[in-house]
Amino acid sequence: MLEAVGRVHRSGRSTVIRIPKDVAVDSAFPFQQGEEVTVQIVDGELRVVAVLKRQVEVAEILSKQ
Repeated sequence: MLEAVGRVHRSGRSTVIRIPKDVAVDSAFPFQQGEEVTVQIVDGELRVVAVLKRQVEVAEILSKQ
């Protein structure tokens, strides 16, 4: 498991969690730049989950029918 220390920065109405580059460029890092994510707090844990583009594409196809 690759591990590094990041930081939390608050600015106005947003909060940014900085992920160290060593982690972000690792082949196991599950996100792409610009990808939409859902942020959840579940049982005291922070979860960041990629929004599945496939679900959006299927919804668009169905709405056109």
